[in-house]
Amino acid sequence: TEPSSARLGARSSVMGRAGDRECGVDAAAALACPLNMPAGSRNLQRWFHKNVYDRAIAKSLATKFRSARSLFETDAGLPREVAQWEGLGEMAGTFFTDVEGAANAKTIR
Repeated sequence: TEPSSARLGARSSVMGRAGDRECGVDAAAALACPLNMPAGSRNLQRWFHKNVYDRAIAKSLATKFRSARSLFETDAGLPREVAQWEGLGEMAGTFFTDVEGAANAKTIR
């Protein structure tokens, strides 16, 4: 099978290229893109990806989490109960976020 990035690239190239006035596309979005989590996790174990991408992604997500920290903590600074995604069906419930772990993450693994 081809990597998902190749499939996504093929789809985006059909829409046109940036600056191409003839393509007629003002904006685009990728929704529900297939993601192979086990393969992605294995890929992040490679030296370069672990030391560059993993750390960069973790730093970015931790920064975003810190800006939204109040959504995951009570006014007293305790973890707040958070609803899980309803798409889990009967398995959906609630959980408590590891607020300190997410705010200070150095890796996404």
